[in-house]
Amino acid sequence: MGTSQHQRPNLLFVSLEDLNDYVEPLGGHPQVKTPNITRLAARGALFPNTFAAAPACAPARAAVLFGRMPWRTGLYTNKQQWFHAFKPGQDRSLIGVLRDSGFTTWGSGKMFYGGVNDAEWTNYFREPNDPYTRQSVLQQTGQIKAGMIDYGPALSEGPLYDERNATHLKNKMTRGASGQVWSLGIYRPHLPFIAPQRFFDLYPETVEPAPALKERLFDPFSSNEIEGLPREPRNRIVGAGMFGKKLYENQQYNSFLRAYLASISYADWVLGSVLDHLEAEGLTETTYIVLWSDHGYQFGEKNTFHKFSLWERSLRTPMIFAGPDIPTMRIETPVSNVDVGPTLLGLLGVARPQAFVDGQDLRPLFQKMETSALPPVVSCYGFPRVKPPAENGELLLAFSVRSATHRLVTYWNGGLELYDHTIDPYEQRNLANGPKYRSVPQDLNDIAHELASYIPQDPAATATPKKVPKKVPDGEGPFPHWVSSIG
Repeated sequence: MGTSQHQRPNLLFVSLEDLNDYVEPLGGHPQVKTPNITRLAARGALFPNTFAAAPACAPARAAVLFGRMPWRTGLYTNKQQWFHAFKPGQDRSLIGVLRDSGFTTWGSGKMFYGGVNDAEWTNYFREPNDPYTRQSVLQQTGQIKAGMIDYGPALSEGPLYDERNATHLKNKMTRGASGQVWSLGIYRPHLPFIAPQRFFDLYPETVEPAPALKERLFDPFSSNEIEGLPREPRNRIVGAGMFGKKLYENQQYNSFLRAYLASISYADWVLGSVLDHLEAEGLTETTYIVLWSDHGYQFGEKNTFHKFSLWERSLRTPMIFAGPDIPTMRIETPVSNVDVGPTLLGLLGVARPQAFVDGQDLRPLFQKMETSALPPVVSCYGFPRVKPPAENGELLLAFSVRSATHRLVTYWNGGLELYDHTIDPYEQRNLANGPKYRSVPQDLNDIAHELASYIPQDPAATATPKKVPKKVPDGEGPFPHWVSSIG
């Protein structure tokens, strides 16, 4: 393991929010600058085909941190939080399992959605959010009501929220540390896309548009972008595209995308400061580092923004393991970010709880062992029923199944999408030209049915929201919802 018999390894556990494949090692955007993610990938195992359990924060993070997929828990959207399916103080998350195993657990930033169970943490740092003024054109003209949807250079150089969280954890990372967990949830590049000016300066005034756009430019009024999509995503995902039209009409698409790239570079810089400190304290040889993102983000592909879809940009995320005895390698096998837990527990020598029923232990891939046994990656999301209203808040479920060569997306009324990633990496041509499997070309029928066989046949009912005791921290400034005490 690279540590002495009497010294337990440490863990630097880093999540980034809403980070798609726009990082240098994944090549998602040709201009993005992420030298520290590149640096980490150069000393560990990079999984460039990692896909999220769900394209939303709450279900994706619950799946990773509790080792159970959404269709087992009933957590499908951000309206459901982890404590709607798991009992605080009884059901242990990955952090709780590590603390029960004798690790000291320090946390800061956003790791859980909706609050943290204090019993799982030696200490969880609670820091108020940064105050922001409305600064984008859409905000200043009143076209966007939600203050969260903003973008542009920060009015202050900082230290901003992510930096303060990182500094707190760096103070816990001291020479000779053993059996320590440092859990850092870097909030960027989540909205608002606000970062210090120097990170905007890394990019030209006009950046290249999202590479996956069919016409290499964003035009929400073009039907070409959504040609071939079934009725369900047209009505429920693309149909909610008013934001894209506002960006287009106000000539703000470039500014919005540039702000996302700047936010990514800012998050990368925060990560780099932690890696620098780890090295300065002589901890790199005794510390495992895991980097992951909860899900991706879209920038006009299929006339869609944000996440909440089951396509490549919403589901593909970075994932890196580095540390003692982990070779430098690039593993192309499709994997799920839910594989984080089983792999990490194996690296740390901690028994996998029976409750962690989902996810693969990826350690055999570090030895380049046979990978054909790994199943395709399944993801899902729940859409509220509009007409007629659903009973008991039940949701309409859609699933994605991603293999090394294809992606199949299925919708509740039979709509299908099938993409061949060997020739169509941007998913621009849906090979299923109608509803149901009869629309799939004969030569692809076996592939479609093979992928469909991995979709759960009896998914859990939608988890019912319930009240739990919650304590919001005292202090000046607004506190984010994820730092509340739950239990």
